[in-house]
Amino acid sequence: MLVAVGFVAGVIACKSPAEKQLDAGRRAFGRGLYQEAINHYDELVLQVPESPEAARALYEQGIIYYLKLRDLDTAFVKFRKVITEHTGSPVAKEARLMLARMYQEDRGEHEKAIREYELLLEQIQDADEQKAVLLSLADSYYELDDLARAAEHYQRVMDLADHPGDPGADAAFLRRALIEALDGRREEALGMLESLLEKTDEPAARHHAYVSAAEIRLLSDEYEQAMAVLARADREFPEDGELFELADRVKRQEQDGRSLDDGTIESQVLLEELQRNISWGRGRRPRAARR
Repeated sequence: MLVAVGFVAGVIACKSPAEKQLDAGRRAFGRGLYQEAINHYDELVLQVPESPEAARALYEQGIIYYLKLRDLDTAFVKFRKVITEHTGSPVAKEARLMLARMYQEDRGEHEKAIREYELLLEQIQDADEQKAVLLSLADSYYELDDLARAAEHYQRVMDLADHPGDPGADAAFLRRALIEALDGRREEALGMLESLLEKTDEPAARHHAYVSAAEIRLLSDEYEQAMAVLARADREFPEDGELFELADRVKRQEQDGRSLDDGTIESQVLLEELQRNISWGRGRRPRAARR
């Protein structure tokens, strides 16, 4: 036991001042003492600005400013500094990912987000990381109303799919199907949703696929087919309130006999129902179906 204790003490004693400062910052961070953590990280960067520990300290400062203090401008500066001053650091990739996320989610600067995501794709080999970046890329293209490139990148995620229950691929299938529906290619959209149902066993994705398929059928006034989709969904999700509500809308729409394929206000309302749980999908009117 004494030998083991002495060995541990020796390891601790061998830590460099930069490592000790980094550890102190992390302890403060873990206790929620964010300003104290920032002070330790600042001291580290001042002492050894070109060290690997300095890169990590800058990155962790960025995380504190972004996620804890919500000082987005300072967080942005910290992440950018990691990328420009510590290009070869293992955390440079993580810093670029955070920058891309800020451009996309906080600043709404999707062109700049795309640039950062494209640079990330050149650096990563892991399939799961690639899927996550491609999905974000596709979402940014969607926000720019570049549906063709959005669809291309969703397809790349789908090609990397590892089903069943691959969350990234499930999302790509659903979003690609929505693009097809928006562009008037509703049969193609329905085919993608059916393909997803064949591949995934993830309940949320399956529920969303059924609801989307029924909504698309409703957009085309295909009431019987919409009810058939909902009947399938009900076997998997009995007593589901959303399915009941949608079935009621189908019945009311059929009784009213309104056509929703002419860009009317009712059509926009129905499209919003199709997109209601997808923040990146709102605000677009469906194009005429290509029959």
